[in-house]
Amino acid sequence: MNYAKQVEMFRNAKSKYMGFLSGVLWKLTGDKELFTEAMQNSLLQMWTHADKLNRPKAKGYIYRIALSANECL
Repeated sequence: MNYAKQVEMFRNAKSKYMGFLSGVLWKLTGDKELFTEAMQNSLLQMWTHADKLNRPKAKGYIYRIALSANECL
């Protein structure tokens, strides 16, 4: 995938699912510092796998990203 396409897919997914991701991460962490770190990890994973965020089950994939980011703390 070329860079421009990856940027577009990431931006679209971020704008569409940021509220959902924030809510999930806050429920999992409950702490501002842990939340911030988990959010950074989640956004990095979303960037790395931007091609998977344009699919019908993207919300479920983002949920799994959030769970994984929380486990890494």
